[in-house]
Amino acid sequence: MVMKFTIEEHIKKAATKCRKDFSCLTGNKECLCPVRAINGNHTVQIDGSSANSCKYCFHMEPKIYCLCPVRNELYNRYGI
Repeated sequence: MVMKFTIEEHIKKAATKCRKDFSCLTGNKECLCPVRAINGNHTVQIDGSSANSCKYCFHMEPKIYCLCPVRNELYNRYGI
């Protein structure tokens, strides 16, 4: 069963660089980079293997962080 995710509109509006038309909100978890650790409410450390073309990736060797407001809200709200 695919579950649609909901977030507050102001968080979605803050994600101005989304290249995937918010497909993560449709329940398609395959488009989400796997989270390795949380670094506060606004940053998650991600597995960098799928983060090459994302505008929200921040490389701080050897770690990669996701700065996407939507991705971080999905982790904070749903644990995914």
